[in-house]
Amino acid sequence: MRVFLFFIFLLFALLILAAKSLVTAKQDELLVVLRLDKVLDVYGPGLSIVIPYLDRVIRVKIETIDGWENLSESELKERAAQSVIKM
Repeated sequence: MRVFLFFIFLLFALLILAAKSLVTAKQDELLVVLRLDKVLDVYGPGLSIVIPYLDRVIRVKIETIDGWENLSESELKERAAQSVIKM
Protein backbone atom coordinates (compact mmCIF):
# COMPACT_ATOMS: atom_id res chain seq x y z
CA MET A 1 0.00 0.00 0.00
CA ARG A 2 2.84 2.40 0.80
CA VAL A 3 4.51 1.67 -2.53
CA PHE A 4 1.24 2.40 -4.33
CA LEU A 5 0.85 5.75 -2.53
CA PHE A 6 4.46 6.63 -3.33
CA PHE A 7 3.88 6.02 -7.04
CA ILE A 8 0.66 8.05 -6.97
CA PHE A 9 2.55 10.95 -5.34
CA LEU A 10 5.40 10.60 -7.85
CA LEU A 11 2.98 10.60 -10.78
CA PHE A 12 1.23 13.69 -9.39
CA ALA A 13 4.57 15.51 -8.99
CA LEU A 14 5.61 14.62 -12.55
CA LEU A 15 2.31 15.87 -13.95
CA ILE A 16 2.75 19.21 -12.17
CA LEU A 17 6.33 19.48 -13.45
CA ALA A 18 5.23 18.72 -17.01
CA ALA A 19 2.44 21.30 -16.85
CA LYS A 20 4.83 24.00 -15.60
CA SER A 21 7.31 23.29 -18.38
CA LEU A 22 4.92 24.29 -21.18
CA VAL A 23 4.74 28.02 -21.89
CA THR A 24 2.80 29.72 -24.67
CA ALA A 25 3.42 33.09 -26.27
CA LYS A 26 0.70 35.09 -27.96
CA GLN A 27 1.08 36.36 -31.50
CA ASP A 28 2.28 39.79 -30.36
CA GLU A 29 4.78 38.50 -27.77
CA LEU A 30 8.30 37.16 -27.60
CA LEU A 31 9.48 34.97 -24.74
CA VAL A 32 12.96 35.69 -23.42
CA VAL A 33 14.21 32.67 -21.46
CA LEU A 34 16.80 33.33 -18.77
CA ARG A 35 18.75 30.51 -17.20
CA LEU A 36 20.65 31.60 -14.10
CA ASP A 37 20.10 35.25 -15.14
CA LYS A 38 21.73 34.83 -18.55
CA VAL A 39 19.77 34.95 -21.79
CA LEU A 40 19.37 31.40 -23.03
CA ASP A 41 17.04 31.90 -25.98
CA VAL A 42 14.24 34.02 -27.39
CA TYR A 43 11.12 32.22 -28.60
CA GLY A 44 8.45 33.56 -30.90
CA PRO A 45 4.72 32.92 -30.79
CA GLY A 46 3.55 29.40 -30.00
CA LEU A 47 4.28 26.65 -27.53
CA SER A 48 7.71 26.46 -25.88
CA ILE A 49 9.25 24.06 -23.39
CA VAL A 50 11.34 25.35 -20.48
CA ILE A 51 12.85 23.77 -17.38
CA PRO A 52 10.68 24.79 -14.42
CA TYR A 53 12.40 26.40 -11.41
CA LEU A 54 15.65 26.74 -13.41
CA ASP A 55 14.51 28.90 -16.32
CA ARG A 56 12.77 32.24 -15.95
CA VAL A 57 10.48 33.43 -18.74
CA ILE A 58 9.94 37.12 -19.45
CA ARG A 59 7.28 38.16 -21.93
CA VAL A 60 8.13 41.09 -24.20
CA LYS A 61 5.44 42.78 -26.29
CA ILE A 62 6.67 43.28 -29.84
CA GLU A 63 5.11 46.76 -29.97
CA THR A 64 7.45 47.99 -27.22
CA ILE A 65 10.49 47.50 -29.49
CA ASP A 66 11.23 50.60 -31.57
CA GLY A 67 11.02 50.05 -35.31
CA TRP A 68 9.83 46.47 -35.00
CA GLU A 69 8.02 46.64 -38.35
CA ASN A 70 11.28 46.96 -40.29
CA LEU A 71 13.35 44.38 -38.37
CA SER A 72 14.10 40.83 -39.42
CA GLU A 73 13.18 38.01 -37.05
CA SER A 74 16.73 37.60 -35.76
CA GLU A 75 17.13 41.34 -35.16
CA LEU A 76 13.79 41.43 -33.38
CA LYS A 77 14.84 38.60 -31.06
CA GLU A 78 18.18 40.30 -30.39
CA ARG A 79 16.48 43.58 -29.46
CA ALA A 80 14.03 41.74 -27.19
CA ALA A 81 16.92 40.09 -25.36
CA GLN A 82 18.71 43.43 -25.04
CA SER A 83 15.59 45.07 -23.59
CA VAL A 84 15.43 42.37 -20.92
CA ILE A 85 19.12 42.77 -20.05
CA LYS A 86 18.63 46.51 -19.52
CA MET A 87 15.96 45.84 -16.87
